[in-house]
Amino acid sequence: MPIDAKSNTYINDLITDAAPYPMLRHYISTAIPYNVVTSAQSHQYITKFGSPAYSDNVPYPIPTDPIFEQGCSDHHMEIIDTDEMVLYELYGAEQMTDGSWHAGAGAVWDLSGNKFRKNNATPMWATDEAGLAVFPGLVRYDEVSTGYINHSLRISVPALQNKWIWPARTSSPLPGVNDPLHPPAGQRFRLKSSFDISGYPPQAKVILQALKTYGAMATTNNGKGKPVTIIGSPDTRWNYADLNTLYNVDISDFEAVDVSSLMIDPNSAQARQSGSVPSISSISSPSVTVTSPNGGETWARGTSHTITWDYTGSPGSAVKIMLVKGSTEVGTIASSVSVGASGHGSYTWPISSTGGTTGSDYKISVQSLSLTSVKDTSNNYFTLAPAGTTTTFSTSTTSSTSITVTEPTGGETWKRGTSHTITWDYTGSPGSAVKIMLVKGSTEVGTIASSVPLGSSGHGSYTWAIYSPGSTGSDYKISVQSLSQPAVKDLGNNYFTLTS
Repeated sequence: MPIDAKSNTYINDLITDAAPYPMLRHYISTAIPYNVVTSAQSHQYITKFGSPAYSDNVPYPIPTDPIFEQGCSDHHMEIIDTDEMVLYELYGAEQMTDGSWHAGAGAVWDLSGNKFRKNNATPMWATDEAGLAVFPGLVRYDEVSTGYINHSLRISVPALQNKWIWPARTSSPLPGVNDPLHPPAGQRFRLKSSFDISGYPPQAKVILQALKTYGAMATTNNGKGKPVTIIGSPDTRWNYADLNTLYNVDISDFEAVDVSSLMIDPNSAQARQSGSVPSISSISSPSVTVTSPNGGETWARGTSHTITWDYTGSPGSAVKIMLVKGSTEVGTIASSVSVGASGHGSYTWPISSTGGTTGSDYKISVQSLSLTSVKDTSNNYFTLAPAGTTTTFSTSTTSSTSITVTEPTGGETWKRGTSHTITWDYTGSPGSAVKIMLVKGSTEVGTIASSVPLGSSGHGSYTWAIYSPGSTGSDYKISVQSLSQPAVKDLGNNYFTLTS
C-alpha cells in the first residue's frame, strides 16, 4: 500500500502528543480477555445501559463467571458465540448484587458477513471510538504461538481528530484536543520495511512482522502524554520479558499508509484481497446505477431536472453523462462531473429549449471516466417533451404525485448529539417508503435513513438522532425521495444549521 500523503504530519503529531513516551508500548498483561460460548449459553438483557441510544438492546450470552478487562475502568467484556457466529461486546460491564448486569454500552456484531453494526441509525462508538469491533484487532497468544498473525492490530493513540476513514464509522476525539494534525479514526500505520526485526525474541518478532505486513489501526484515544499502545488479550503463557522488547521500537519507525484501494463499498466492511484480482480496472465491484430518470418521467425542454445515480466501490472521481435515444448516444450532457459522495451523485441538467428533438424513447447513461467499463443506463425510457409542456410525469407518476419537505425547511439550528423530527407532506401515490438524505450545499453527503415508511394521510415523519461527531455549518438541507419512484423527490427550501 502507498504511504499516506499526511504520514509525516501524523507521525510527528504522535511523537509530540505521546511525550514522554516516544516509543511503542503494549497493553497485554491485564488488557482485554475474551469469552467463548455456544448457543447453549443462556442469554440475559443488560438491565441498564449508560448510553442506551448507542447500544444494541438484545440479550447477551454472559457466562456464569465471565472474564473481562481489569486493568482499567473500561471493563470491556468480549463474548464470541461460535454457534451463532456473533460477537457481543460490552463497555463498562458491572455485575450487580442481584446478579444482573449494567454496562456503559453494548454492541453486537454478525461474524458471518461483512456488514457493519445493525445499530447504524445512531452514533456507533458504543464500545470503540472508531465504531469498529474491538476483538478482531487484539493481539492474542493463540495466534502468536503459531508464529503468524494474519490481520491488522488495534492501537490506541494520544488523540484522534474528529474525522474517520474507512473502515472506521465515526470518531470520538477527546474534549478540547481535536486537531487536524491528529490521525483520523481508522488510520492505518505500518512498521517500516527497513526496520530490522531479526534480533527480537520470538513473541515480539511475530507481532513486529504483523505490524510490517498488516499494520495497526488507530481506533481509540487515550489522552495526551500517553503512549501509542498495542492492545492484546492476557494469557499466562505470555513471556513479558520478550514482549517488553517492543519498547525499543520508536514511533518514528512507523509510517501512515493509504489503504483506500482496499475499500469495495464505503458501507461495507468487505476488503479487497491481495491477489484476488489482477488490477483495479478489471474488478466488477465498482458500479454506477442511474436512479433518475429511470423510466416514465416527462421532462420538457427549456426546464432543468436533476439526474441522479448511486455508486459502489471506487469508480473514480468523475463521470460522463450522455443522452441516449433508442439505443444510440446522441449527445453529451456533461463531459466530466464529480462522481458524488457517500455512494450518491447528482447533476442538474438545464435542458436546451431549442435545437433538439423530442420523443418518448430517451434514456440517460452515466459512465466512469477512469473505468470506462463501469457504466449504467436508465432501465426504461423517459419522455423529452417540447418546450412549454406542463406535464411533469407520465400517467404512472402523474403531476399530482409529490413529496414536500416541511421540516427543516430553512432557518432552523439543530445541534449534533440531539434528536429532531424531519417531516414531509405527500400527494398521490409515491410508494410505500422513502429515503432521507443529508445535503450540504448542493451535494448529498450522507444517508440519514435508507428506507422509512412514507407516512399516512398525506404526512410523514422521521426522528433523526444526529451523530455527535461530524461536520457543522449553515448550508444543510434535507432531501426526501420515493424509493419506488426516484423522480418524486423534494429538497428543503432553504438551508438550516448543524452545530456541535
